[in-house]
Amino acid sequence: MSLAARLATLAAVVAVASAVPALPTAAAVPDAGQQEAAITINSARTLGRTEGLNAVRGMVNVTYNCDRRPSVISVKAQLRNRLAKGTVSNLTCDGSPHEVDVPVSTYYGDIEAGEVATVDATLHRLFSTSSDRKQVTFT
Repeated sequence: MSLAARLATLAAVVAVASAVPALPTAAAVPDAGQQEAAITINSARTLGRTEGLNAVRGMVNVTYNCDRRPSVISVKAQLRNRLAKGTVSNLTCDGSPHEVDVPVSTYYGDIEAGEVATVDATLHRLFSTSSDRKQVTFT
């Protein structure tokens, strides 16, 4: 087979391959009954004086809605000079809204009442996430 014939065959194969549509990934294929997950930050409260490094020092209250497990909520609260974070799992995912307190801890220093923080809450699910960001005052 000559070089010109080989190049013509290669061009024909490339033309056919580029005409075939790409297959969707698993993340792009929605389930028939799948609904969008949602999360909303409601409030935050301090636990007062706590002992020990990396102790739970506050609670962030969130409302979430999911229809499928596994799901996990993670919270990060950016305080004035430190970060408080926490997670909660084993969520009830039945398609209706639920409220949960997520414990947050810092490595050092208590969270004082009246302290303002920028809070990021994320609901993690297989192939998707939903998040909310809000500025809250710890009570």
